[in-house]
Amino acid sequence: MSTLRRSLQIRLDALGIEPNRLLGQHFLTDESILERIVLTSGVQSGDGVLEIGAGPGQLTACLLRAGARVTTIERDTRFLPLLAELETPALRVAAGDARAMSFTEVLPDEGVSRTIGNLPYYITTELIEKCLIELPYAASHTFLIQTEAARRLISSPGSKAYGPLSVLIRRYGEAAIRFLVPAAAFLPPPHVASALLHLERRQDRPPDKTDDMLAFGGFLKRLFKTRRKTIASIWKREFGHDAAAYFETLGVKPADRAETLSPDTIYRLFLYSRDVH
Repeated sequence: MSTLRRSLQIRLDALGIEPNRLLGQHFLTDESILERIVLTSGVQSGDGVLEIGAGPGQLTACLLRAGARVTTIERDTRFLPLLAELETPALRVAAGDARAMSFTEVLPDEGVSRTIGNLPYYITTELIEKCLIELPYAASHTFLIQTEAARRLISSPGSKAYGPLSVLIRRYGEAAIRFLVPAAAFLPPPHVASALLHLERRQDRPPDKTDDMLAFGGFLKRLFKTRRKTIASIWKREFGHDAAAYFETLGVKPADRAETLSPDTIYRLFLYSRDVH
């Protein structure tokens, strides 16, 4: 048993805390992997970082050692005493459910440059979408999630897994699985393998605005609501008019389905949908 794992178990036992599997609590206890996550995230000394789901604070402590200014969100109040042990002017702790919070209200006035988190499987999609919409200016987002979920999120047009969040991610920037993390690295071990998914914001244009990303997210849900329908039938049903002439300028065939279209093409359709309304 690693020193960190043994230390964490002792601290949890002292407080009478058992990980809550219903909340997807699996705590990373491999120090080398924690350090590798921080290194892969690109966090530099002085960076403002939003951490989602601090738990007992292993990743939080690693971020602080790297010199980051950390705002961490934790839903489970049992861990607040452990986070208090990390007390430093560089750490702000927000108690609550990240899904119900406005990130811009939780964060310091200067905002953040990166987000990071070990996300429970059952809310992975919701939290990643929230980060992309509310923090589109962030330089990167780095998440430890279930391997199969990570593979779905970076799927390409034409695949069954390609959907609204895949498009949002590609609109934001480049996404890649950087490395896999074995179940044995967690306390308690999950039943599935995990992967570190890193999203890097594209630098060839200014970041989108939150309102635009929110509207685009809503557009994507309408576009992918009935995946097997053609783009022509979806457009007629959702937007009430025939856009065949515009489809032709984009090289889109009326019989194409949304899941076959590139993110750039879909974004141009989104802009067109706003122009005609």
